[in-house]
Amino acid sequence: MNPLTLRPLLALLPLLATLLLQWIWPWLQPYAWVLVFILMGVIFSAFYERLRKANQQAVESLAAVRTINEKLKTRVQERTAELARSRESILQSEERLQESDRRLAEIVQGMTEACFALDNDWRFTFVNDRTETLLRHQRQSMLGRTIWETFPQLNGTPMEALYRRAMAERVPVAFEVFSPVAERWLDIRLFPSGDGLAAFLLDIDARKKVEVALRESESRYRGTLDTMMEGCQIIGRDWRYLYINEVAAFHGHRPAHELLGRTMMESYPGIETTSVFTAMQRCMDEQKPMQMENAFVYPDGTRATFQLGIQPVPEGVFVLSLDITERKRAEEKINQLNAELEQRVIERTAQLEAANKELESFSYSVSHDLRAPLRAMDGFSRALQEDCSAQLSCDGQRYLQIIRNSAQRMGHLIDDLLTFSRLSRVPLSKRTIDTRLLVQSALDDLSTVREGRQIDLRISELPTCEGDPALLRQVWINLLSNAFKYTLKREAVVVEIGCTVEPERNVYFVRDNGTGFDMRYVHKLFGVFQRLHRVEDYEGTGVGLAIVQRIIHRHGGAVWADAALDQGATFYFTLQEANK
Repeated sequence: MNPLTLRPLLALLPLLATLLLQWIWPWLQPYAWVLVFILMGVIFSAFYERLRKANQQAVESLAAVRTINEKLKTRVQERTAELARSRESILQSEERLQESDRRLAEIVQGMTEACFALDNDWRFTFVNDRTETLLRHQRQSMLGRTIWETFPQLNGTPMEALYRRAMAERVPVAFEVFSPVAERWLDIRLFPSGDGLAAFLLDIDARKKVEVALRESESRYRGTLDTMMEGCQIIGRDWRYLYINEVAAFHGHRPAHELLGRTMMESYPGIETTSVFTAMQRCMDEQKPMQMENAFVYPDGTRATFQLGIQPVPEGVFVLSLDITERKRAEEKINQLNAELEQRVIERTAQLEAANKELESFSYSVSHDLRAPLRAMDGFSRALQEDCSAQLSCDGQRYLQIIRNSAQRMGHLIDDLLTFSRLSRVPLSKRTIDTRLLVQSALDDLSTVREGRQIDLRISELPTCEGDPALLRQVWINLLSNAFKYTLKREAVVVEIGCTVEPERNVYFVRDNGTGFDMRYVHKLFGVFQRLHRVEDYEGTGVGLAIVQRIIHRHGGAVWADAALDQGATFYFTLQEANK
């Protein structure tokens, strides 16, 4: 509403109030206290309501303030904790950095390399212990002074130029030089550091001396290789000839100066398809030495054979060649002679087989043609003894008995000869044999020989053997029968059967305490019809030990004897597979 329109109304208000008091108040006066109380109630009610609302607003404002205070307190605590953690982290980082600096200082200080630092004015700012020793200057005399003041002998040397280059261009510089300060060879590395330089010096004087010695040694060895009778080549990994002596050049029919610096493929086109190239490639790849023989065909068609030793070396491979052409030709001649000899052996074998067949026919003829007269002599002599003994004198009867004994002995001799001749033709049937059972079987066969005699028979441990049971049984029978025969004149007979186990073989033996023999004639012992005792003293045909030797030899073993006159004899034998 416009304030100008309210002015008349405001002017009427006093009039209206006066009229109200004059006209209305008299009627309202009796009820004045009631109205006052009502008015006071209304005023107090309104005041209470406003007070309640104000109090509620104050409570709400206080709760909001408390919430804000709690949040602010929490944020302050969190921020305080963060600040504490940050401070602790900073402190730990500072401690680690200080520890790292300390350790770095200790490491640099205790390095085996000399280390020092220069600022941009060439003044020493750090010097470790090794620098003092190597450069023979105290740290105090170096710190704060320039390198050119401390070591004036460096002025004008190539070392000065390299130092100034590293400082000016701010690039790492490394070089090896003989230092006039240290008076020895040094490996020096310079690195930009801040606005100055860090220098690391390594003493390489010993290594340099070794290198000089190696160069001298290489020169001596090169001279040795040059004068060797074998061909020597060094071929690089790019297949270029790095070294070749005159002998190797002669083997290749190419001068050394034409090969050096060229590849094998350039010098010998197509060599990459050969076995020699493959062997060299394998030697390079696997770093393993190779041995081989190489048949080489020269452009003119001639041939030569070389024995090659291929060794890996840092540069590539080292090839040692030996000309074995003459040896290969000799081997070819030997192979040819061997082939001719083999043919001759085949022919002689055929002749021997034919001779064996003739011998077998002869043996059959002897067996039958000689046995008939012998049987007739023995038969008629026995009939004469039985039918006409009364008409014969004592001498006649003795003569007839001699005839019969001789015929029987001749029959035994024929049997032994036939047995001996068949031993070389009978195939062996080898198997594992229980030697003790085999010996017991032989003793059972000789039981009649032992009847009525007191014999101390001692049998020790006998290991098993590999052989033909029938033939080895004959060996034991012959050896044991000899032992029993040549102890006939002993009252106390001792026969020992045993075996001596040696690292490479088992040696079986039969030992007796009989008459023995003279060792001067031992070479006759195993021959056919060779006897060391008279027939009148000890009967026999002289073939038994020859049979033993033939059987043992067929088993790949050996047989021998040891004896002394009147002190007994020992016969030993071995078998090829005695220890299996």
